[in-house]
Amino acid sequence: MNAGTMDRRITIRQKTIAVNNLGEPVETLIDVATVWANKRNLTARERFTAQQILAEVDTSFKMRYRTDVTPHTVVVCEGLTYDVQAVLEIGRREGLELQTRARL
Repeated sequence: MNAGTMDRRITIRQKTIAVNNLGEPVETLIDVATVWANKRNLTARERFTAQQILAEVDTSFKMRYRTDVTPHTVVVCEGLTYDVQAVLEIGRREGLELQTRARL
């Protein structure tokens, strides 16, 4: 992994289930780590569905290898929240490529 290309600071968050005052399960996000990554926008599209315009942005993040990143992970970069769709290993534990979709 070339450190010079990792120029974006991202926060990795894990989804957890907490219980509110009424005893109901509530999904919350906790920060796991803040790391350097390389960001590359793959596709962006808009479509008209159910009387609404929906926008989707698919983005790839490359970062150093970690064992705590799963498809249940959320990435926050520059104010946008991205849901991780796939976690791909680069080399032999050299790094990870995260295929994500932005929440717009």
